[in-house]
Amino acid sequence: MPIVILFKQLIFILTGFVIIYVDIKRNIIPDIITIPLIILGLFFSLLTSEPSWQSSGIGALFGYLFFFLIAWFYQKKTKEIGLGGGDVKYLAAIGAFLGFWGVIFVIFISSGLALLTFLVRFLISKNKQRILPFGPFLAVSGFLYMFWGHNFYLLISKNF
Repeated sequence: MPIVILFKQLIFILTGFVIIYVDIKRNIIPDIITIPLIILGLFFSLLTSEPSWQSSGIGALFGYLFFFLIAWFYQKKTKEIGLGGGDVKYLAAIGAFLGFWGVIFVIFISSGLALLTFLVRFLISKNKQRILPFGPFLAVSGFLYMFWGHNFYLLISKNF
């Protein structure tokens, strides 16, 4: 079983690096990466106990619906695209790999990192461009949760 977990982590990390690169260079996260990643995450949850297949399915569904609704409301209100479909599907893939609590963690950490990056860039840069690829923040947050998520929850539960 450990080889399956190692293979799962390797796929998650390698595709995460590809997504970081492609999203920064092209401002897109292609379906050819995200859809197979969702399927693989769900498949791996059947082979390993963490996350359970239930948590994996709920995480994928919650991740997709949460970002889809945010993107839909934002576009309806502003007539602009805020979150792309690639971000929505990538969060579903993260949910499939990391489960429901992984998605919750990734939403909060990636949003905080993106906000901090946007503010720093806005304050020190002459280029006031508002576009910021979100895929890299999702990927880095997913990496953090995959390797240290349990420690974050122990720290939080000890202090609150």
